[in-house]
Amino acid sequence: MSSIPPPPEAPPIPYPGPPPAAPLPAFDFGAAYSIGWEALTRNYGILVGCVAIYAGLQLASLLVETVFNVIPILGSLVSIAITIFFFAPLQAGLAYLGVKACRREPLGVAGL
Repeated sequence: MSSIPPPPEAPPIPYPGPPPAAPLPAFDFGAAYSIGWEALTRNYGILVGCVAIYAGLQLASLLVETVFNVIPILGSLVSIAITIFFFAPLQAGLAYLGVKACRREPLGVAGL
């Protein structure tokens, strides 16, 4: 067997942007839980109300899907359409509402 020498190492390519940021601090579960609990207790009414609105809309969509399930393929298509065009943005809005609560920004149902 012949030994093939390894290829020469290329010089490092200089990083064109700014220097990398300082490393992130270690994650502290207790601090994250405290921030979330404070946000919930400070905005309890609006957060629980938005979750209740979301749950009510899901129940209503379940009833609509049940009506359309008479024709199986139509029920599946309606379910997919409701999930993609209605509940995906609604879930993103609910998550954004939680982030705003943790940032101590003003909340409203319009943010949902």
